[in-house]
Amino acid sequence: MRGSSTLAVIIVAAVLGSAACCGAAGWEYRGRLEMTGPVEPGLSLKMFTEVRSRNDLHTHNESHFSMGLEWKVNDWLTAGPHYRHVTTLKNGAWRVEHRPYVDVTLRHKPKGMSVSNRNRLELRMVEGRETFRYRFRLMLKVPGAGRHALEPSCSGEIFYDFGAGRVNKTRLMAGLDLRLLASIRIGLTFVLDSVKSKAHWSDLSALALALKYRP
Repeated sequence: MRGSSTLAVIIVAAVLGSAACCGAAGWEYRGRLEMTGPVEPGLSLKMFTEVRSRNDLHTHNESHFSMGLEWKVNDWLTAGPHYRHVTTLKNGAWRVEHRPYVDVTLRHKPKGMSVSNRNRLELRMVEGRETFRYRFRLMLKVPGAGRHALEPSCSGEIFYDFGAGRVNKTRLMAGLDLRLLASIRIGLTFVLDSVKSKAHWSDLSALALALKYRP
């Protein structure tokens, strides 16, 4: 019964997320490829690349590449260092950002659910400026069973910028993962980013399609 209730909540969140996407000021498409592989017992190498395109899908405005290690300390705790390279089109020129970061994730698996709390501290190095940012994400997922299982999930995340001294971004996500093969999944996710610039908040919605490989 609890699993059914949780699934209903997630479906509602997905509907609200899609509605929010339709009402946001702008939107973009995000294509992502994720790969995770074991290095040794308890240690995995994680990589992903992501390309973002704005409204008409012809305007490529942002690219991400990330690589890092994830250490499984125990059944409820993982941690590891990562590095992300970001290029962003701004005012007609490409801006490069170097972003080393550390993830610490707490996990809990009540009946029929998976709950995770990811804490991320990142150093953003852009055009000679360095700032620290803390990101807190809470995610709820319903693991699927079977060969071609569907796994619904939803999450909320806040971004605290130490340079600005405030939360200046939030992110809501709701989506579905489909297991194609034992090690390959495809995911479709609605994303709503809210960003504070000076005294105003602006919304950007996104449709993200991801191909995920994990042996």
